[in-house]
Amino acid sequence: MAEQSVLMFQQQIQYAQRLTLFSGSMVRMWPALAKGRIWSASLLFFTLLFPVRSTAEQPTWQLVTEHFPPFNYQHNGEFSGFSTELLKRMMEDNQLPYQISLYPWARAYQRVLDSPHSLIYSIGRTKEREAYFYWVGPLANVDVYLWQSSDAPPLRLKDHTQLRNARLAFIRKSAIEKRLLLDRRFSKENTYPVTEIEDALMMLAHRRVDGVLMATNMETEKARLLTRLADNIERRQKVMTLPLYAALNKASGEQTAQLLQQSLYRLRGNGVYQQLLDKYGLADESAITKKATD
Repeated sequence: MAEQSVLMFQQQIQYAQRLTLFSGSMVRMWPALAKGRIWSASLLFFTLLFPVRSTAEQPTWQLVTEHFPPFNYQHNGEFSGFSTELLKRMMEDNQLPYQISLYPWARAYQRVLDSPHSLIYSIGRTKEREAYFYWVGPLANVDVYLWQSSDAPPLRLKDHTQLRNARLAFIRKSAIEKRLLLDRRFSKENTYPVTEIEDALMMLAHRRVDGVLMATNMETEKARLLTRLADNIERRQKVMTLPLYAALNKASGEQTAQLLQQSLYRLRGNGVYQQLLDKYGLADESAITKKATD
């Protein structure tokens, strides 16, 4: 609500400025009116007062995401997190009205596929997803680690036979799932997508799966559960690094995607991007840029 109030106030200021400009222009236009060139003067009047692409005419963009701290989360009714703050600044930089909503990941993903003027953020960019969206980023990076039972022999990532026989759990419709489906080392029949990462960790603790793939940022979020399960499960090795992006619905996103990408470049250049990284204890910009291009 605070962001929308700021946008409305900015619109009122711009409207007042146009009225002031119009008043001055009318004085200069009077000779034209006196000579009967009313049509041209009237056209100039409406052009000054009502520009073709005013902020008020912009559709309200729906920004959707999941609970994925420290990148996106809701605290005391406020939407916060590194990616959320970054997207807010990028939207406001282009005077684009917006609303933010949090959903379970699969629902958020489907909503953006189905809805024009919508955007999903902190999403992994995969080959399977590439054609469905316009992309902005990378916003940040996140590492994904393999968790196993404490007394289990380590899974060897280069052993294709072992990996294809391993039962692995992860978040449904996540970038992790998309990567695994394209990786011939893993078998689709032995994957267990879940809605909540807690379910995957409990499955591992009860030996219903052989491993869980979990992003490192979730370790802080699930610290209490991980402490309780510390005698049963442990983190083993890094499996992948995922650059995180914003993805726009293709029905209406191309021009906005270009504008947002330029805003992201500006925020990196003026130091705001690094300030947000520091605020949320994330890696510096050079590390993110390097991993995104690896």
